[in-house]
Amino acid sequence: MQHTSEQMPLPTYECFRTTDRIRVDGALDERTWKHAPAMRLTVWKDGSAPERETRVKMAWDTKNLYLAYWVEDDSFRSRMRKRDDPLWLEEVVEFFADGGQDLRDYCEFEWNALGACVDLVAVWLDEGKFHMFIEWDAKGMKWAVKTGKTVIDGIEVPGWQCEVSIPFSVFRDAPRLPPADGDTWRVNHYRIEMSGKETEYTCWSPVLGENVSFHRPHRFGYLVFRDKPVPLPSRE
Repeated sequence: MQHTSEQMPLPTYECFRTTDRIRVDGALDERTWKHAPAMRLTVWKDGSAPERETRVKMAWDTKNLYLAYWVEDDSFRSRMRKRDDPLWLEEVVEFFADGGQDLRDYCEFEWNALGACVDLVAVWLDEGKFHMFIEWDAKGMKWAVKTGKTVIDGIEVPGWQCEVSIPFSVFRDAPRLPPADGDTWRVNHYRIEMSGKETEYTCWSPVLGENVSFHRPHRFGYLVFRDKPVPLPSRE
């Protein structure tokens, strides 16, 4: 049974400041990534557990928004290698962000296991359709991918990792840059996985509906910025 928007509340993620300098190399070995809270991607239509896990963490400093992905995957089905290739046709992780919260235009980012990236702006039109401005580039964005294995819940599994820094200057419709404590954006994370019998679509905030579509901005979750360090255990 599929849920409706009213039956499944939108999730909230508290995004803390980095506790160390993040080197964008895909290793995900900084203390920030060890201790930041994690988002778990679930099946698009009902929030159920997927066959393959994906975890996402986020952090920030005065200049950048940082993303980290842990992707369980035993078969990388990606061939595209160029920037702005249509990565959504293959296996990929994706991040949509609307700093202005109007849900009419937002930034879209995608990365695959080969290290390719697509970045664009999606704008909804009056007739209920959206246009993708793929010629737009997120200037200054950095990303790195490491393949072979990842660690989820303390267990090493086949997979890949992706680490990203996006300058705040990219998000021009946000009310304040850098954000202030308590500022809220609308965002979502997604994954397309093709290794099973059927393509598996997962999301942080399930998009719901009769057919899968990641472009349902009313289903974006809430990203709340906290102007305090990523919480660390008392012994550190």
